Amino acid sequence: MEQLIPASLMEQYGIHSRTPLSGALPERATQNLLEVPETDEGLRAALFAAGAKPMICQEKGKKENKELTENKKRLQKLADKSGRKLIFVPDPTKPVKKGAGK
Repeated sequence: MEQLIPASLMEQYGIHSRTPLSGALPERATQNLLEVPETDEGLRAALFAAGAKPMICQEKGKKENKELTENKKRLQKLADKSGRKLIFVPDPTKPVKKGAGK
């Protein structure tokens, strides 16, 4: 079960593995990861937590994905400055796209 929890949440809530995993990343390597859900809400929360102001669009901007794109750029700049690797976690509420027919 612990393998299903993103490393960032394990770190945030102090969850430690009881099962030694061969080939697993050392703990200090996961400290440099920043995992953020690829949603408007997730990006906004991550920017607020980092002390940065997120872009918040009205309906037209949201339809054109301007908010998502700009906030991803802003968060990437912050991650680069702090020496952390940014990973966008897919939105769990959206269905996975299947391959285009045969």
